[in-house]
Amino acid sequence: MIRRCYDLDAAQLWEKMEEIIRRVSEDQDVLSMTHLEIVRYIRAMRLAEVYENKIHNPSDVSLWFSIDGAVRCVKPGETV
Repeated sequence: MIRRCYDLDAAQLWEKMEEIIRRVSEDQDVLSMTHLEIVRYIRAMRLAEVYENKIHNPSDVSLWFSIDGAVRCVKPGETV
């Protein structure tokens, strides 16, 4: 059950918010994560070793970077 937010109701924006959430949830480029997964990802990013010409991922979480204009996954333990 979704609880309605009073502020959105008062400004008559609830339907607009539902539309935005629906569109984002259908986008294949959006990664859905739990709060715990987000925390683990942020911690893993802080551990990433980024040098001038390479990236090392010492964590146990796959990390995503934009490298030379392309999105690239750096797997746990990998150096690219």
